[in-house]
Amino acid sequence: MGSCALQVLQNRKYLAVADEEGYVSVLDTAAPLPRGLHDEGSTPAQWLAHHNAIFDVAWCKDDRRILTASGDQTLGLWDTSRAACLGVFKGHHGSVKCVRPKPDCPDVFASGARDGALMVWDSREAAHWDGDRRVGVSSPVMVMEDAHKYVSTESARKRRKQASAYCCCERLSNENVHATFCSCKNGLVSLCCGSPACTG
Repeated sequence: MGSCALQVLQNRKYLAVADEEGYVSVLDTAAPLPRGLHDEGSTPAQWLAHHNAIFDVAWCKDDRRILTASGDQTLGLWDTSRAACLGVFKGHHGSVKCVRPKPDCPDVFASGARDGALMVWDSREAAHWDGDRRVGVSSPVMVMEDAHKYVSTESARKRRKQASAYCCCERLSNENVHATFCSCKNGLVSLCCGSPACTG
């Protein structure tokens, strides 16, 4: 169990790998291959990101940041140059299974979890300080509960036939982010997100 994300930047290839122990390892795949499993010169950058399994990782802001999605029901934002946690994102009530940043505005990202909710986060939003963990903890700026929920007594075959005809959209917005969640009978969910121009 684990996940990986490949970032290609300036003719170099960085591979971020996360595991069920909660570690993130970053390897330069353009570097010479190790001579064996215990080759001292091939040690990757590695840090403990969560005290639970990590199910997804995503690069953002080129290779400067990594987002992690964990079984501890939180997401993390990491500075790759220092392996330092820049923020924790808390709001899900189940293992967080996926995370994706907005391509043109990496401060905004979306996550999905076993609780069935889709959440949108903005790392520019004010966070409350957790003195024990010595990090800011943020709440989602938008939430769509039960994103894949569909309850009906109709037969599965009939539902599939009608799936393309049924779609429900919900528009949400706050000061910095505007989003449209669309949920269809076939269980597919799409998220359209917009925000003011971002820097960095």
